[in-house]
Amino acid sequence: MKNINILQINTKYSGGGAANIASSLHNFINENTEHQSVFLHGRGKSNDPNSYKISNDLDVYFSAFSMRFFGESKNLYFDKQIERFIANADIVHLHNLHGYYINYEKLINLIIKYQKPVVWTFHDVWPITGRCAIPTECTKWERGCRNCKYRYIYPKSYIDKSRKLWIKKKSIFSKLLSNKTVIVTPSKWLANELRKSYFKEFNIEIIPNGVRNSPYSGVDKKILREELNLPTDKKIILFVAADINDERKGIKYVLDIINEFDQDILFLSVGKEIRNVKTDKLKQMGYISDREILNKIYRSSNIYINTTLGETFSLTTAEALSNALPVVAFNVGPIPDLVDENCGILVEKGNSKELKNAINKLVYDEQLLRKFSLNALKKYEENYTLEKFAERYLNIYKKLIEKS
Repeated sequence: MKNINILQINTKYSGGGAANIASSLHNFINENTEHQSVFLHGRGKSNDPNSYKISNDLDVYFSAFSMRFFGESKNLYFDKQIERFIANADIVHLHNLHGYYINYEKLINLIIKYQKPVVWTFHDVWPITGRCAIPTECTKWERGCRNCKYRYIYPKSYIDKSRKLWIKKKSIFSKLLSNKTVIVTPSKWLANELRKSYFKEFNIEIIPNGVRNSPYSGVDKKILREELNLPTDKKIILFVAADINDERKGIKYVLDIINEFDQDILFLSVGKEIRNVKTDKLKQMGYISDREILNKIYRSSNIYINTTLGETFSLTTAEALSNALPVVAFNVGPIPDLVDENCGILVEKGNSKELKNAINKLVYDEQLLRKFSLNALKKYEENYTLEKFAERYLNIYKKLIEKS
């Protein structure tokens, strides 16, 4: 088969889970295969010569303003180069289309005009809801959104137009040809959700997200702690989220019990500063974008905890596994795909008492910790490496082109 020209489209090139996943795939293709990937992004910067910014900053601000005060984003600017990129592509790979950066109706119409095969990775459920990216327990999108109780969460709006937007999305996205489109989700849970939506007639594939190998998975924790200026005489419980204060990340359930642990336990957070908390059992590392430092932090810890109330995958949990780190997490959505009884403990969502008991059970059982640590790394190597991730996508590209 000839070399494939792939066009990736996402809100950002870097910063955030979807951007890191999309750019990792893009870079792997360009660095390790004979195929060519071009990355179109709407916000932020990139030094990659194979990337191109397609938004106008003023238009992004206007679109965000329109969403907040009028209930619907409006993008008046549409880069003329987008059509050229689509015309030259063999495959159009869509990622996140939200983020105020693009008129997605014009984009879909161009894809239809040039009859391009499409792979669309759903990093969240925004395409099937009126407005929400992560609606947690809300299921109104199954019948048609209305009276959105999450309108003050991204994408924030003071006016509820969720019903109108749901109808609009259904009309636009249904234009995609089912025989030329593959929808990809990172988890079984999300795939099952899509089969309840207006995408149920499309081919839906599951490809777990991949993360780069960590060079520190076998390094002694004491050495890394000394380098990071972390205590060597405490058991460290790690929590990672870009915006830890987002209530959907569930930090409340950690803070409810944090002072009930013995003095030899230290909680470590990575992400935005947690507001209004005073305790000597928590050390905040702040937001860390350097992957090497982040891997060292994962490896220096004893347990990773994930208290998310709603998620479509959990890249941080996969990163923890890649550093041979056992996991304690709430049993929600896709988390059971990543965490089983061989590498961690699942507890009832929102149950702080169960969370505390699971942490104490695991952190003081050295034999169980070692067992879970080995199994965590094994699970990563079998399921979540960047190589396996990219290979699965390349197979879909090839099959879709042959079919088209």
